[in-house]
Amino acid sequence: MISELASTGHVTLSIAQVGDLCDIDSRIKNGDESGWRGDPTMGIFVNAFTGMFEVWGIDRRGNQYCAATHHQLDHTLLIKLREGDPRTNDVWQNVLEHNAKVKADLKAKDDENFAVIADKMQHAIRREFHGRRNPITVVRKPTARVTGDDWVEE
Repeated sequence: MISELASTGHVTLSIAQVGDLCDIDSRIKNGDESGWRGDPTMGIFVNAFTGMFEVWGIDRRGNQYCAATHHQLDHTLLIKLREGDPRTNDVWQNVLEHNAKVKADLKAKDDENFAVIADKMQHAIRREFHGRRNPITVVRKPTARVTGDDWVEE
């Protein structure tokens, strides 16, 4: 069975949903108590393909962008807008901090793997060289130096 959205491109909203839509749209444009400061260039729309509620805005260059999406028409859209607001939340810094954390976690994992390999290598070397009956001995050869016309052994 085909949904009404898929067949006509329209969504039927109840009176309560229309009231919620108007309230959330007003909060998107004017701000609310959750910390969202409001943006008069933004509006709420329904994506006919996905059935998601989307908040679209216009940036300083005049380009349209999707600021937030959610599958239900509720305050979650306002929370997503507040968390992604570049005026109050430095999104770029959040990305850099996240990347640094991921990099540190990878380094810690690599260090741990290296320590395991180093322990195994140390054990193998000790077993190989210290467990022999005829240990390897290094004999140092005498060196010589020249003094005038004579060779002197040291």
